[in-house]
Amino acid sequence: MPNVYIGSNVSVGENTIVMAGAFLGDNVTIGKNCIIHPNVVIYNDCVIGNECHLLANCVIGSDGFGYAHTKTGEHVKFITMATLFWAILSRSALARR
Repeated sequence: MPNVYIGSNVSVGENTIVMAGAFLGDNVTIGKNCIIHPNVVIYNDCVIGNECHLLANCVIGSDGFGYAHTKTGEHVKFITMATLFWAILSRSALARR
């Protein structure tokens, strides 16, 4: 696994392939028969289930928020639909501890 960063307490299931440039943070668990494509980032404390394919350059475990200006000019952070979608999937193949 050239140029792969593997944090502490990482578990990778059998027959799982981790390609070049991947980043696996601390306390990450990846199930069996997965493919982690190049430059995938999996942040700390994430769990990837069995038979998952994470395509190149995807990021798992980021905060998933966007920013916008209100009518008064205030800069605010808001939750995105992608975060809600991943929260729904957390009961299946992909979960955050």
